[in-house]
Formats: sequence, C-alpha cells, structure tokens
Amino acid sequence: MLVLDTNIETPKVVFTKTLQKSQWANTDIATGNLREEIMKLKTQNGKDIIVYGGASLDSSLIKEGLIDDFHLFCNWEGHDDIQRLEQYPKIHTG
Repeated sequence: MLVLDTNIETPKVVFTKTLQKSQWANTDIATGNLREEIMKLKTQNGKDIIVYGGASLDSSLIKEGLIDDFHLFCNWEGHDDIQRLEQYPKIHTG
C-alpha cells in the first residue's frame, strides 16, 4: 500500500469515545462535545475539513448542522448504514 507523505503530515482529529491518546503522528483525539470540537476546528487556519467515518459520525454531523458541503464517496458496509442516512430526506442514498 502506498502512503503519501502529505497524508502523514496532514493534521488529523479522531473523534472517539474509547481512545485516550493518539498513537499516530499529527493526530489529536477529540472526546468532547461534537459541536464544540468541530467549531474549534473551523476557527483554525487551513483548508477544508474532510470526514472519513461511518454513518454514525456523518449522521451526527448532519443533525448538528455542521456540514457545509457534501462530496460523498460511499462504500456501504451494510444495510444499517444506509438506513441511518435515509432518515435525512435531503440526502439521496440510491
């Protein structure tokens, strides 16, 4: 597998309820309130925030109104992922 240096150098944040500290370079752990953590990120200098995660995190971001633009790349793991996103009528999951 090819790993680009830019991926290693890019600052990352892991939203978790279980990890206490990061084992990865340039990676912070966020365990607080989702809205507060995202708003803190949005005030920092830099480019767009890209989310890699499952439907649970995505759904929480949508519900909180924290997503400005959608560019979806979907690799459905199971029917439950689709059902969680389908509860938002403005998102087409077909």
